Amino acid sequence: MRVGHNPQKLARSTSKVFNIPVKVPESLTFCTITYIPNLVGYYQYSLDVLKLSISSVVKNTDATFDIMVFDNGSCKEVIDYLQELKSSDVIQWLFLSSKNMKKGGAWNMMFPSARGE
Repeated sequence: MRVGHNPQKLARSTSKVFNIPVKVPESLTFCTITYIPNLVGYYQYSLDVLKLSISSVVKNTDATFDIMVFDNGSCKEVIDYLQELKSSDVIQWLFLSSKNMKKGGAWNMMFPSARGE
């Protein structure tokens, strides 16, 4: 048996009483998939490329947008970087997969979750 009221529902209608932040998605969602299993050999510069691509989108896009990242089983350094971006609100949604689901599996998770256009 439930006792009381869901504070999230009350926060939407009486935001002055409850101070629970509710994320309203932007109309545009930038989605990307990452897979950097290590930082040697073929993947040596992949983290630098990821940093450059995300910073380029943030600096050069005039419209307001959210960023959604699906990490497909990357190494610890990449996950730490993505979590740092998430905690500083550069990335709004971050999915972490322990195994590589391939591109199609990641799309199946991301696109239904993307609230933007």
